[in-house]
Amino acid sequence: MCAVPDDYNDPMLALDCWSDVWDAFTCGDPGADPKANAGRLAVDCIACCKKRQPRNPQPCIDHCRIIHANLFIRWIGDFYE
Repeated sequence: MCAVPDDYNDPMLALDCWSDVWDAFTCGDPGADPKANAGRLAVDCIACCKKRQPRNPQPCIDHCRIIHANLFIRWIGDFYE
């Protein structure tokens, strides 16, 4: 059995985190404007990455930022700084 390196980051992890965050947002607050709550989505995606990839969350966080930026047409504010 192969050992997974400590710094390994699943390329699908950020998409999974974003999907979970998005689903929780849309189900928890139907009709809420995602762009108006972009900061909350960012914080939740960052928290998901840190929980799922505690040894090396940064690649997941970076991908959350990319997904976020693409979804909101490059508008992300300072949420990932």
